[in-house]
Amino acid sequence: MKTTYLKNKLLEHLTGKTTYTKPSATYLGLLQVDPTVAGVQTSELTGGSYARQAVTWGTAANGIISNTATINFSVPTAKIKYWAIFDASTNGNMLEYYPFDVPMNVATSLSIASGNLKLREA
Repeated sequence: MKTTYLKNKLLEHLTGKTTYTKPSATYLGLLQVDPTVAGVQTSELTGGSYARQAVTWGTAANGIISNTATINFSVPTAKIKYWAIFDASTNGNMLEYYPFDVPMNVATSLSIASGNLKLREA
């Protein structure tokens, strides 16, 4: 789900009002509760060695783009319900977020294999 921030930037870019400058990189973050379309998130994991991870994307085809390299997290014990794409490794703007199909209980690490993280444009 796109955040309000990203929706507004894309609409202004599409209509020629302002140019949206693409992020130099995007980062995957893990969240414990729904951040809402406003992009307000206070539940990103913290502690231990947790940090957002940079995502390497392939080429979009048929409205889908996916990661081309495994993404590895060190995580504190937590129940993760959502994942989000950010435009910075810390702070920055949340661009999109989605719930996991099933909330996950993690204890030390989480890996997402190449091709398993997908963004779809409907």
